Amino acid sequence: MFETFADRVNATQTVLRLGETFSERFLIGYGEEEIHVNVDRGRIIAMENGSFLMRPWRFAIRAEKPVWAKFAEPFPPPGFHDILAFPRYGHGSVEGDVTYLLTHFRYVKAALSLLRYPHEGRHYND
Repeated sequence: MFETFADRVNATQTVLRLGETFSERFLIGYGEEEIHVNVDRGRIIAMENGSFLMRPWRFAIRAEKPVWAKFAEPFPPPGFHDILAFPRYGHGSVEGDVTYLLTHFRYVKAALSLLRYPHEGRHYND
């Protein structure tokens, strides 16, 4: 699911503009897998899978694989439509510096929305 995520984010100008002030590391919990995402001014410069000791991250978004699969549907059902709905409906968690996440929420939400159209030429806000 996340194999082409960095390429899609880096190719979508609308998302890059939203992330111009976002430079940070965050974690995506994809079931038992941990995906460390390193962003520099909106551009994803590295994504690494694995549990790394002492690998810093500012915030984490964690959910099981079936939850991410529902989130990635073009029209996800209620409770799977937004990463902030994950903890509210018991589908996952948001951890760490939530204030920082909310400060850059438009970028994070726009980037993750690209998971909904992995095989189409459609981009965020097209």
